[in-house]
Amino acid sequence: MNTMMLVSMSKLSMACARLGITVVGPNAKADAVAALALSGISDEAALLKFLADSDPTAAPLVPPASITPTADPALIRDEIAKAVAALIGPIEDAIKAKPEIVRSMIAPCVSKPVTEVFGIDLRDAAGRTLRVDVYSDPEAPKIDPNYVWQENVLHHLIV
Repeated sequence: MNTMMLVSMSKLSMACARLGITVVGPNAKADAVAALALSGISDEAALLKFLADSDPTAAPLVPPASITPTADPALIRDEIAKAVAALIGPIEDAIKAKPEIVRSMIAPCVSKPVTEVFGIDLRDAAGRTLRVDVYSDPEAPKIDPNYVWQENVLHHLIV
């Protein structure tokens, strides 16, 4: 990313005005950055120097230290790994300590033909009847007996 896009629009406009460049419209900031780059001002340091040099009465403009952040990919990976481990660790500990509790939390599942569940005969490319997993979760919503499945919609959802 061009760091000039991080510079305030007021500084960009001031530099453009001093060069006699007019930028307006929805892309004014990008147009200002492009116009300044064509004028030889391609980074914030050059912009600040130009503004200071073109107005000797103005107070010196100093770029904030955070304008060009550096990122260490290894440090970022390590921090993400630590955060994920902190979130997953307790879950893994519970699974290792009491696997029977975890198994009891998982709703039983059976595989049934689509015809049996939805009343529509759907088959795969080889002609085999498609099957769906049916979970017996007590918190699952009840089946609406009045809902009529459209074959093309159901096929799209299952495949």
